Amino acid sequence: DGLPCLEARRSATASVFQPRRTAFGSHAPCYGASDAEGSFVARGSIVKILEQGQDIPGMEAAYYGSFASDYALNADGMLAVTTSIKGLSGLRDDSVGVWLGDEGSLRLIAKVGDSAPGSLGGFYRTLPQVPSINPLGEVSFKGSYGYKDGGPYRNGLWIERDDALTLVVSDRDPVPGIEGAGFFNAADEFEVNARGDAVFNGSFSGEASGFGDGIWLALNGREEIVPVAVEGQLAPDADGAVFSAVGSSLPFGVPMISDQGDVLFLGSVLGGEEDDAGAFLGLWRYREGSLSLLARTDSPAPGIPGATFKTMGTPVLNRAGQAAFIARINRDDATTSGVGDGQGLWLAGSNNELRKLLVAGDIVDVESNPSLQDLRVIESIDVAGNGGASSGRPSPFNARGELGVRLTFTDGSSGVFIVNTIVPEPSTLVIGVVAILAASISSQPRVFRPGRTAGFVQQCEVGTSPPPNSA
Repeated sequence: DGLPCLEARRSATASVFQPRRTAFGSHAPCYGASDAEGSFVARGSIVKILEQGQDIPGMEAAYYGSFASDYALNADGMLAVTTSIKGLSGLRDDSVGVWLGDEGSLRLIAKVGDSAPGSLGGFYRTLPQVPSINPLGEVSFKGSYGYKDGGPYRNGLWIERDDALTLVVSDRDPVPGIEGAGFFNAADEFEVNARGDAVFNGSFSGEASGFGDGIWLALNGREEIVPVAVEGQLAPDADGAVFSAVGSSLPFGVPMISDQGDVLFLGSVLGGEEDDAGAFLGLWRYREGSLSLLARTDSPAPGIPGATFKTMGTPVLNRAGQAAFIARINRDDATTSGVGDGQGLWLAGSNNELRKLLVAGDIVDVESNPSLQDLRVIESIDVAGNGGASSGRPSPFNARGELGVRLTFTDGSSGVFIVNTIVPEPSTLVIGVVAILAASISSQPRVFRPGRTAGFVQQCEVGTSPPPNSA
């Protein structure tokens, strides 16, 4: 409304937790006017939250400048966004603020130059490109702070709760469980769940410990900080090997957390042998004080006899604790005929059970008319976004177990689909798996039929018109 020539500039890639609810940025080049950016939430109708050039309430002569390229959106449609601030007297031209917006309201959380709570007199020097917002509407962000008398900046992680900011962790804070060590580059990656628990990674150093990396869990904000996994620690189910950097890679990937408090991450393990022999990459889950290994390279790939995992990509975690990841496999047979280099998609359930969802060579019926058939062979699989869904950042995996994927087929076509990862009871699996086509494509080809086959629902195919009554 009021924007007669609205053009989408950034696609709606924010998490869609409920029907017809997402967020996007746009610019509106109208009647020769300068381009203007805006931030909107869609809930059946489009609601504008803020717009570039709009006056900032409570800040005389100040207005919103440019926007960060991504946003965070929770299930209630609350939007966390970072913008530059222009026109405010005495403020640097590159100053930024973090805002919490909803229909009819917009509130400043923090801006550069403000006092940084918990820093003992410090003030914010930098703020993030992308903040985070959990299902409770609590905004969290990593920033840096300094002091008027100079000295190096320090990094910190803050959570806003009950209209007050709390410092969770900061550079030079003591590292729990490692005597004499202090954090540096604290909370390089983080996520806060619906209970207010924060998981974060970071580096540490100490005279006795030396340098290292790890993942920590701050229960209820800062009530208690406990180690999840630390470089040099014995890795469970790894035959005496320890978490360690392998080659030029860091020992741990981005940590994620479910609403129940489970932490999921990729970690590399080294057995102490020369030239990184015996090293492997594993997918780990931390639950109630203990670590479990869910999958690892060179271990059997469930659902494909004779196959083992070759590589594993960053998983995506939903709020219910399910995790999906793309992996490449080594296999004993040659039935894939080079299709997709043995790429597949697996699910780690909340009970730690590992299950195959899709693999290159599977057959998809992309025809929505049940009386017709349009079979295509999967060549590659892509899952947009990474990390967990509690942060409000773009995620393809919702709490209902619906996973958004992009499939590319051997004929060059591609489409966007939803995989339903919740398996119905056996009595309801009427159609299930249908094996057709030549065995040269796959030793066990599977046909997924849109809207009818358990575990797979077609949404749309690139370059074609949507089927009638489609979402």
